[in-house]
Amino acid sequence: PPADAGVFLAALATVPGLRYFLDWGGGLVWLFHPVAAALPDVRAALRSPGAQATLMRSPGLPVPVPPFQPLEAGLLQLSERVRASFDPDGLFNPGRMLPRGH
Repeated sequence: PPADAGVFLAALATVPGLRYFLDWGGGLVWLFHPVAAALPDVRAALRSPGAQATLMRSPGLPVPVPPFQPLEAGLLQLSERVRASFDPDGLFNPGRMLPRGH
């Protein structure tokens, strides 16, 4: 929630070089880091419930990184069952939401 923006940004203070912009009164925080490889550090800082980081762009990132916050095991299984019910043959955007094999 927007009221938690300060707590959220305090958790990100451990990532040097990170810049941020608040949108929707603090309900959406846009982050920028000049080194795209900092994404794992950003995601590690966002362990609080409801927080997530979605990768929007990553020019020059040498290793492909999943664009969405990794899901916990139970939520990942539920997500895969829902996806399989809509796309049993895995034809639509394979590997886009999650890496292949998940």
